[in-house]
Amino acid sequence: MKKNYVREANILLFDLEVSPNLGWFYGQYDTTPIKIEQPPILLAMSWKWLGDKGKPQGVTILDYKQLDKFDDSGIVRKLWELLDEARIIIAHNGKRFDEKMANTFFLRHNMKPPRPYQSFDTLQTARKYFKFDNNKLDYLGKLLSGSGKTEITYGNCWDKMINGTSKERKKFAHLMDIYCRNDVAVLEKVYYKLLPWATNHPNIALASGVEFICPRCGNDSEFRIKSYRRTGAQINAVQYECLHCHGYVTRPLNKEEREELKDEGKLKSLYRNLS
Repeated sequence: MKKNYVREANILLFDLEVSPNLGWFYGQYDTTPIKIEQPPILLAMSWKWLGDKGKPQGVTILDYKQLDKFDDSGIVRKLWELLDEARIIIAHNGKRFDEKMANTFFLRHNMKPPRPYQSFDTLQTARKYFKFDNNKLDYLGKLLSGSGKTEITYGNCWDKMINGTSKERKKFAHLMDIYCRNDVAVLEKVYYKLLPWATNHPNIALASGVEFICPRCGNDSEFRIKSYRRTGAQINAVQYECLHCHGYVTRPLNKEEREELKDEGKLKSLYRNLS
């Protein structure tokens, strides 16, 4: 039985929903506010541990006791716990938005940094390797997996979550939770579609502590040798294709392998296995 060790790597898929700034400005022509009344707060988040069965989990700001309607300390503590547990995090536009917003919330609440983690950004990967007409999560989800965002939108929910009546706040928090959880479900599908191409992916074998698995997908898979070649550092290496995720893995040859290949006449700049 082949086994996938991706869960042992503590890989977190997540998405944050954040309120806009509340500020004062002179007119719609002037986008520079003269005063910020309230900086963004964390309204909702959803997450899933890669490898876990079932649907994404989620919470909103109303799931925690608040001192006032802008108090997001409870949900921010939950976010810190998740990132502190993760070894690798996955988000769409995570490097430019989700990671930096999370750090901003932690600093504002006088929290220490979570333990260091590696990150994989599906937006950056889509831009690096492909020329899609649109790199938004909704477009990629529909194009690659047939499912995109919900008909519920962020814009329908955030204002009522903060400024609505008690009944309205609960109703629209529930809708925001649905919206956010669906984003993580779409994120997971897009992630798996991009995975074989992602040479920038963190090493799952190192994160899980299991040496013999595919470092790209974490599967105890069979591998097919695709080529022997020299790396940019002029190191003799072997390149494998994982038969589970179809990603490519390169590792240096050991002494015994080099001598055997030399005897077979395969220790060249490039030897491809076309079988």
